[in-house]
Amino acid sequence: MSELIFENGPEEKIDIPAAEGDKNGKPQGMAVLNDPLHGMYIPTFLLISGSFIMYFITSYKRCLLFIPITAFILIYRFTMARLNVKRELNFDTWTELELEDKFIISRDTCIYTFKLNSARESLNCPPGFSVAIQAFEHVDTGDVLFDLPKIKETEVGDEDKTAEDSFVHDYRESLEEESVLLEKEEENVFNLDDPSKYKEIVRFYNPISSNQAKGTFDLLIKSDPKGKFSKKMASNSYNGLKLKFKGFVGTYNHSDSTKEFDKLVMLTGGSGITPMLQVITKSVEDEDSLSIDLIYCNKTKKDILLKQELDDIAQSTKRINTTYITEESVGLLSFHDINSKVDDLQKTRFLICGNEGFNKHVIKLLKDNYKIDPELSEKQIFVF
Repeated sequence: MSELIFENGPEEKIDIPAAEGDKNGKPQGMAVLNDPLHGMYIPTFLLISGSFIMYFITSYKRCLLFIPITAFILIYRFTMARLNVKRELNFDTWTELELEDKFIISRDTCIYTFKLNSARESLNCPPGFSVAIQAFEHVDTGDVLFDLPKIKETEVGDEDKTAEDSFVHDYRESLEEESVLLEKEEENVFNLDDPSKYKEIVRFYNPISSNQAKGTFDLLIKSDPKGKFSKKMASNSYNGLKLKFKGFVGTYNHSDSTKEFDKLVMLTGGSGITPMLQVITKSVEDEDSLSIDLIYCNKTKKDILLKQELDDIAQSTKRINTTYITEESVGLLSFHDINSKVDDLQKTRFLICGNEGFNKHVIKLLKDNYKIDPELSEKQIFVF
C-alpha cells in the first residue's frame, strides 16, 4: 500500500500485538511448495544442473533427456497456475482471513489490511462491489463479537470418586448453578457467554486496494458513533484477528459506463469515496476512454479521506479531475457545482455514494434540474 499523507497530518501506524504461531507469516510444512520459488524454480534448477553433472561424469547422453522433460513440466505448471486463478471469496460460504495491519488515517477512520491465503493471489473484486463481513450481536446488550463464544465444557470429576460421592458432587454443583442463575435473574445480568443470545449481523465494505495487489487487500472503515461493528473494529482489532468474509456484493456494471457513456460524474461524501476509488482505479488500469469528474464532499478538510491517492491519480492522467467541497468553506453541494462538470447530459452517467441524507439531496438536485428520461434514469443515475 502506498504511503498516505492527509490534511490532518501524516498517517499513524499502530503497533499491534503479534498473533501466536508463525509470526513471520511464512508458509509452514508442505505449504512451502505452493511458493513458486520452492515449488518450481529450485527443483527445476536442481534437475537441470544434476542432468549436466551426470552427463559430464558419465558421458551418458540419455541423462540430457531430463532437461526437455523438466522444461515441459515447468511450462505446464506455470500455464495451469495462470489459468486456474483461484477466487479467494465466494458468495455461498464464509472464508476466514487474518488481519495483517491497521493504519489510522483520520480521527475516526482506519485502513485495515487483510491477508489472502496465498501471496500470489489477488482479491479480484469487481469495481463498485463490496465484501461482506460476519459478526454477532448480543440481543440484550448489543455487544458485538467477531465469533460466537464457545460453550464451556462441564468439568470432569475425579475418576477415583465413588458413585455416591459423584452423585453428591453433581447435586451440589446443580444447586450452585441454580443459585447463580437466580442471582443473575434478580440482578438482571445478561449471560454474554451464551451463543444462543447472539444474532448474526453482516456489514459491507468496498476494498480500496488495486486488484493487481498480491497477497493482501485493504478496507477503509469509518467509525460511526452509532455503528457497533465499526466501533468494535476500531477498539478491539489486532494483528492476527480472523474475520469471516463473503464476496462479492453489488450491482454496478462498469461495461455500461464504458459502452453507453463518455463521462462519469461522481458525487460522494465521507467514506462513500471507496466505491468511487474502485471505479477510478479500474478505469486507469484498463486505460479506457472515460472522462471522470469526482466531486468529493465533506464537513471539513480534515474529513477528506485518501486525498493524496486521489490527487496522485488525477495528476497521472488528464481525463480524471477531482473537486473537494467542504461545508466549512463552500457549503452544501449545489446544482451549479454539478452542472459545471456536465458537457453532454445524454452521454454523462452520475454515480452517487454517501449517507442517506446526502443521496436524497443529490438525487433531488439532478431530477429537479435535468430532464432525464425515466426509462434511462436508473442507468444514468446509479446509487451505490
